[in-house]
Amino acid sequence: WAQRLLDLSKANRLLNVRGNAKVVPILCSSPATLEDAIAADSGFRVKSFENFLDVEAGRAFQKLDSAAALEQYRDALEKSLREYELWSTLPRRETERRLKEIYRAARVDLEEGGVNTLFLSIGVLEWSEADAKPGTRYRAPILLVPVKIERRSVADGYRIRCIDEETTVNTTLLELLRREYGINVPGLDPLPTDDSGVDVPKVFGIFRAAVRNLRGLCVTEDCMVGQFSFGKFVMWKDLTARIDEVRANPIVS
Repeated sequence: WAQRLLDLSKANRLLNVRGNAKVVPILCSSPATLEDAIAADSGFRVKSFENFLDVEAGRAFQKLDSAAALEQYRDALEKSLREYELWSTLPRRETERRLKEIYRAARVDLEEGGVNTLFLSIGVLEWSEADAKPGTRYRAPILLVPVKIERRSVADGYRIRCIDEETTVNTTLLELLRREYGINVPGLDPLPTDDSGVDVPKVFGIFRAAVRNLRGLCVTEDCMVGQFSFGKFVMWKDLTARIDEVRANPIVS
């Protein structure tokens, strides 16, 4: 019953994050370090790359893909991470606009639906369909860290901070892999942990091992802040959280 509530269409942001979606892409030199710090309740300011680079360097930055940008600016990114700052790959105005929009929409979801829809996603599985046009690829987040957005002042900008909910794996993605590719990804229930939180490198390794023989699928270490949910998410969350009670119910039996 729970699995049948999952939306496996490409309209679902949990399976297909598009560039104009309600997400802010983050360039991070160490997703594992970021997850550990977030789990330890450290807040991170989210800033545009324009806040860190001069105009000329900023123009050059926009022409780089994420792998090239990461390699070229690794030292600066590691310094920012130590100072609890994250680089958005969007221009300043667009970064602020999206963060404001995400913050407001997530607050409405929490007030009206009683469920958090705001996450820091860590890791991405890129996938495609057998009959898709050449070059057509979809991007699905792997780990979802529940967060909130804070803004103490205009000068301080937007910060993300963890909330009192557990990091989860993208269940919708696991169901897609099971139904469409016939594979079950082992070792994720419960998620492997280290001394500070989820063992991110181990999770990435599990996914890479699961999809290594599947053409067109690969794992990247990209991160994003955004809303990730679907229309029946509240029902799915209630059902999975109370699965033992449901099984024990005589009417269900």
